[in-house]
Amino acid sequence: MASIRKNFIYASIYKVLELALPLITSPILSRRLGAESLGIYSYSYAIAALFTLVAELGSYRYGMREISKARLSNKKLNQTYSDIYFTHAVNGVIVTIVYFLMIPFFWGQHPLVYILQSLCIISNALDNSFLYVGVEEMKPLTIRDTCVKIATFVLIVAVIHKPNDLIAYIVIMNVCAIVCKFVALIYARKFVHFVFPNLLNCVNHYKHMVILMVPAVSENLYQNVGKLFIGVLGTKTSVGYYELSTKATIPKNIVSTLGTVMCPNIARLFSEGKKEDAIRKFKRSLQISMVASYFAAFGIASVAPEFAPWFWGEGFDVCAPLMTGLAFTIPVWTVGEVIRNQYLLPTGKDNQYMSAFLIGVFANIVGCSILIPFVGAMGAVLSMIFAELIMSIVQTFYIRKEVSIFHSLYATFPYLIFASIMLLATRVFSYIVSLPLTFKVLLEFAVAFFVFATLCLIYEKTLPNKKIILSAINLVR
Repeated sequence: MASIRKNFIYASIYKVLELALPLITSPILSRRLGAESLGIYSYSYAIAALFTLVAELGSYRYGMREISKARLSNKKLNQTYSDIYFTHAVNGVIVTIVYFLMIPFFWGQHPLVYILQSLCIISNALDNSFLYVGVEEMKPLTIRDTCVKIATFVLIVAVIHKPNDLIAYIVIMNVCAIVCKFVALIYARKFVHFVFPNLLNCVNHYKHMVILMVPAVSENLYQNVGKLFIGVLGTKTSVGYYELSTKATIPKNIVSTLGTVMCPNIARLFSEGKKEDAIRKFKRSLQISMVASYFAAFGIASVAPEFAPWFWGEGFDVCAPLMTGLAFTIPVWTVGEVIRNQYLLPTGKDNQYMSAFLIGVFANIVGCSILIPFVGAMGAVLSMIFAELIMSIVQTFYIRKEVSIFHSLYATFPYLIFASIMLLATRVFSYIVSLPLTFKVLLEFAVAFFVFATLCLIYEKTLPNKKIILSAINLVR
């Protein structure tokens, strides 16, 4: 079994790659496809993604937890993997059929777009990444994704040149994803052997997976409800601007990476009766994640006004305020993310996990329906901030009798101050310095990092017992 530190490194690369490709290709696509075609893609994908999450059936979260419990016995591991994967695959086939029955109600003037988006459902039905996370072996996933993402990038650069190439873009994205899944299926033979599924076990797994499917679907709906409402109440071009702005939340993947590698570890500690060790790791992980979220949120806000037009091109400066608003969702989101994936999920509190997301979805839908007609895409941003806050409060309430997080959060307050100073210093620098846009953006990144890193280093060296960043190394041993 790989160490937590190695898994964290590999998982970080894996998570970053999930959104790194869209980030790297977004300036190319914004210039070649344009906001309207990107909006059509984003809107159609948002709809297909809801079906994909139903097809996924909560297998990722449930599977990694059950695999982590069964890995000490090869026989049990083989059976558990086979039962979960079979259940997941059959469900994927059923959902794909339902999708084809329902998409005529959505496709409008773009039927081929919606038909091709079905490939993402098929891709998910093939997915077995829960195995690698459960056995704490992230290296194969990372290598696989790196190779396929590079190939995807090359194809996009070579093939996509104009708005009419939208179909080719959809094919490239989905076919490359399917290749990823096939590679992982073949390599899985190193860890498990597929055996004949036990139907009784499959039914039992299905019940638990449905429970975890609800928050998975809710999470996806929660992330995409803004796009759906903007598409209905606004224009597809506005959806395109909003979609590009969501790239500002890529740092969430780094924060969630720690949860990915810590979840099976904490679940194992709880199953071994080492509750104090598990809670200690949970609290320290929360602190480290919060510090990272402060840097990400205020760092993005620091450079957003210049970054948007520089990265995506002339006319995309409207993305800057949307980027800033979405960036400030990151710290609020982080509290809930750590609680649900590093405490509720490892301890089997699936009902609380599910209900928190349902509450968040409801809050987001209400917020979007009220705000978007008045302030457009910014209404989706404000609604998301409100929903994230509600979810974090609800989840904190759920665990209040078992573990208190307020002291852990209070310990991160100085880093919030440092992040605020970083934002102020970077904006002052931007105001007084006149340079070509490229140099200005790069220097803004440098100023932001230097200010935050310097303040944190001085603080942790002056008060050794207050170390959070430096203690991160010990957490992922």
